[in-house]
Amino acid sequence: MSGDSGPIAGEIATYLVKVENNGLIDAESVELNVILCKDIYCNERINVNGSDIRNVPANGEAIFYVEMNFKNIDVGKYFVQIYFTDIPRIDSSDLMSCVDLAPGQTECTMEAQTLAPGTDTDQPILGYAIGIFLIIIILYIISRSTRRPGAPF
Repeated sequence: MSGDSGPIAGEIATYLVKVENNGLIDAESVELNVILCKDIYCNERINVNGSDIRNVPANGEAIFYVEMNFKNIDVGKYFVQIYFTDIPRIDSSDLMSCVDLAPGQTECTMEAQTLAPGTDTDQPILGYAIGIFLIIIILYIISRSTRRPGAPF
């Protein structure tokens, strides 16, 4: 898995998943699914999911790009479950963390803490204040008289 601190509520997040094939045969049309759940065992699923289909070469790897739409999701703690289609699902109590994934493991779960959208772009007041301050300083510097007060000209 690759990514930053977490998905932002109200936006679309892209998960990057690296899949390795240590076998001697190419894996064609491998479908990787990602679903959003309220609990770690994914007993309560949320209607947010994504999938990607790629070929994974023998003794090689492929990067899957899975987009998930968090537009109707509130800020909070959720879990993402990742699994392959056409491979029997394992018992939810045997799920592993995607961070500690062992070779041969076909599915995992990880925390997806949705974050609030940033407020920097919504309130650029500080930028305007600094800009006005710089303009005032520049006007003060260029409008100062360069003559001495007692000079004849």
